Amino acid sequence: MVRLASGFPLVRSYLGWEIWVVGSTATGWNGRTIDKSRLSETIMRAAPADIKLKRAEGILEISWRDEPAVRYNARRLRCECACAGCVDERTGVRTLDSDSVPDNVGITHIELVGNYALQLSFSDGHNTGIYSWDRLHRMQSAG
Repeated sequence: MVRLASGFPLVRSYLGWEIWVVGSTATGWNGRTIDKSRLSETIMRAAPADIKLKRAEGILEISWRDEPAVRYNARRLRCECACAGCVDERTGVRTLDSDSVPDNVGITHIELVGNYALQLSFSDGHNTGIYSWDRLHRMQSAG
């Protein structure tokens, strides 16, 4: 086990995000103490082992640790975007008409957001959706 100069054991260190655990509490990157039982799954979810964009197929392939690779269809990702432009912030009602999304929409750019998500840019110009690791796992389960 790696210990930091502070004596705390290092639990996670991905892209600069660090969480230290002592007893029943965890200390985040900002120094605040968090009750481990209240840590969200998104924070605790490990980053993928590998991310591949297969542009020609319109597929985003993610390999999760100790799990087989999952293939996400670009159009499905676009249609399930949860940004404020696609879902009403106050009501949670989807405002994006999925019929307006081209069948051949593709992913043009992928960017990491901290250690918890991806921001995807699509060929239809949309680029404000953030897809957390937890959300991508839920999409995988929903088939």
